[in-house]
Amino acid sequence: MRFSSIKTASLGALLIFTLGACGGSDSDPFSGGTTTLFSSSNRTLFQDSSADPGTDGLRMGDTANDVAMRLGLRFTLIDPLGLTPAADDVESVTLQLRQTRVVGAPYAAFGAAVVDRADFGLTLGSGDFAPTVLATSVGALMSDGTPGVLQVDVTAAVVAALRAGSLTSDLLVRFPTSSVDAAAQYAEFERATGNGDGPILLIRSR
Repeated sequence: MRFSSIKTASLGALLIFTLGACGGSDSDPFSGGTTTLFSSSNRTLFQDSSADPGTDGLRMGDTANDVAMRLGLRFTLIDPLGLTPAADDVESVTLQLRQTRVVGAPYAAFGAAVVDRADFGLTLGSGDFAPTVLATSVGALMSDGTPGVLQVDVTAAVVAALRAGSLTSDLLVRFPTSSVDAAAQYAEFERATGNGDGPILLIRSR
């Protein structure tokens, strides 16, 4: 397993990694097996740039006032030792979201959600509803509305970020369409940033 050392990372921005059952070691968290990476920042992004109140789950769809909502997710790609996996050693990356409920029938109304590789700039904020998109539709997410875990392959997005030397991987999760029916239709997801209930990346390495 090969690593790159990143000297400039702030300790405050580093994440805690947990090792999956497939392998790895305490001193080398990316050495084979599956590593779990928690999101360092996430928020509901509103089309009108309203602030995310942070009191509800992450929402994707639209409000009763037909304001579209998207998920903004940021993951930091370094471990507490300042190491990042080599892009060529990443076998797969899976984004996992825990859906807690749906209001209306968003998947029937809007279709499968898509995941874009994005660039939120220095921070993920309320103005990032339509950020710079580096690659569109790198994955698709479909559900019948049942609460539970949803997964989508985002290997291409994360590997591209690593090849570009980025410290973060920014993902925008959205429905491809919205409505003007004056009725709320959205999917809601757990937003926790410090445990497995919130958005996570599962990185499988050689």
